[in-house]
Amino acid sequence: MESWPTIAAMVTVVSVIGGFIYRLSGQISETSARSKAAVEIAKTAAAKAEQNERALVEHRVSVAREYVTTTTLASLENKVVEAINRLGDRLDSLFMNKTSRAHDGSDR
Repeated sequence: MESWPTIAAMVTVVSVIGGFIYRLSGQISETSARSKAAVEIAKTAAAKAEQNERALVEHRVSVAREYVTTTTLASLENKVVEAINRLGDRLDSLFMNKTSRAHDGSDR
């Protein structure tokens, strides 16, 4: 009858090992499911990132096509300022001629 305690100890050890393996396989299954979910999330994120990248490239092309450069804007500003200055000079000379005629008495 001395073999009963040995058998009981062996059954206990096997049960503990079986329980450990069962619990470990459950955790492995859960981890595998989480891993698959993470892969799907990563695929979705990668697709969204690619879509955003395409939209950004399209926006950059649109901006390059529609907006003027700083150099072009500065050149245009200089031309407008020069035209305004020439117009001011013309007005000044017109008023100077009118004023000098008024002093000379030769006003029309």
